[in-house]
Amino acid sequence: MPKRIAANGIELAYEDTGDSGPAVVFVHGLGGSTRAWDAQLFACEDRFRGIAYDQRGHGASEKPKGPYSIEQWSADLIGLLDGLGIGEAAIVGHSVGCMVAVEAAAELGERVWALALCGGTPSWSAEGQQALTERAELARAGKMAEIAETVTTSGLSERCRQDRADIQRRMRELIEANDAKAYAEAATATAAGSMDGLERIESPVLSFSGSEDPVTPPREAAAIAARCQRGEAEVIPGAAHWCMLENPEAFNRLVFGFLERKAP
Repeated sequence: MPKRIAANGIELAYEDTGDSGPAVVFVHGLGGSTRAWDAQLFACEDRFRGIAYDQRGHGASEKPKGPYSIEQWSADLIGLLDGLGIGEAAIVGHSVGCMVAVEAAAELGERVWALALCGGTPSWSAEGQQALTERAELARAGKMAEIAETVTTSGLSERCRQDRADIQRRMRELIEANDAKAYAEAATATAAGSMDGLERIESPVLSFSGSEDPVTPPREAAAIAARCQRGEAEVIPGAAHWCMLENPEAFNRLVFGFLERKAP
């Protein structure tokens, strides 16, 4: 059962490995939850204290009436860190969770010792914004199964969809389990999101995506790294947008290798 904590005026559900070592907080993307990070929490072992949480409107966290925003989700993340008494942490974000991580890191300054951003973009293209707006409309119509099918198709590579029915099933279940009204609010907030604090971040930043990612291709990861003071860009070969589910071994090698090099 997930733990619960009051943060920024709501209750957030979270998992905490409680292990010794530097803290690492995992921030999921649109429609995700702590369950998206199972392999990463397990991989923390005794090296890091791994914390994953359900963002406002997701999973077992509260789902207050919207609107939501990147700034609000960032304040929730900061409230989580403060509530847990965590002075310094690394933040690992996925998709729109990257925007949340960047917003929080720009505010937290030296309290963030590293950022790892998977499938991020400085801002959504017009086509991307339109797709997210359409998802919000589908959610308001209660069509979460249709959204789950679309997200699975774009989120996993063709090879994964052909060979790994278990991963497809897990991802569909993850998306379809979302509260439709809250998902609509989250999709609307995601469409309006951007990264406005990249140049202010002094910590090392790893920005990466899957080579087959149609949502945020490798050029987006490179664009993020180029705007950071200490940015580096990488690619996970053969994977699409949800790298942590499709190829957790490669994801963990890249991210934890980076974190081990940068840990205080």
